[in-house]
Amino acid sequence: MASTLPTQFTTPAPATDAAATAPAPAPAEEVPDAELLEQPLGYWTGVAGTAIVGHINAALGREGIAQPHWWSLNRIHQAPRGLTRREVADIIAEGRPQLDVSVVGPALEELLARDWVGEDDGGRLRLTAAGSAALDRLWSDVMPATLAQIRAGVSDAEYVTVVRVLRRVVRNLGGDDGFRL
Repeated sequence: MASTLPTQFTTPAPATDAAATAPAPAPAEEVPDAELLEQPLGYWTGVAGTAIVGHINAALGREGIAQPHWWSLNRIHQAPRGLTRREVADIIAEGRPQLDVSVVGPALEELLARDWVGEDDGGRLRLTAAGSAALDRLWSDVMPATLAQIRAGVSDAEYVTVVRVLRRVVRNLGGDDGFRL
């Protein structure tokens, strides 16, 4: 397979603060720190999670797919020997333990029907030329703008701080803070 994933997928990109220069929506009225300390973290993480996933799915939806397709394409791409359907679901579940992986099977069927994924006689899935081209296009044309909009007005330092704090909260509550792509 000639297609390769961009560096930002496999290793962290160097800090550029490029997202901090992207146009951000007009700021809401500044809320005093004392008031923020009384606001529920669960509310804000839920609202942010819903908004982020919705934004990503809207961008992918314009391409006729959703996150389960995206995850599957990337996982299959990373496996030169191919993957079985169960292996795709297991790998995705390892990185997203909160996910109901039953969404992966239908996504794989749709990718097969689109001829973005092919299946050999041994049941191993591999990207087709059309699938590799689609994944390359998604990484070059769709995801950069999608992720930049999420990060608009947020510096690299702010982003790192948010992720570190959320990982600590997860760890404090006995969850798995070792996210894996």
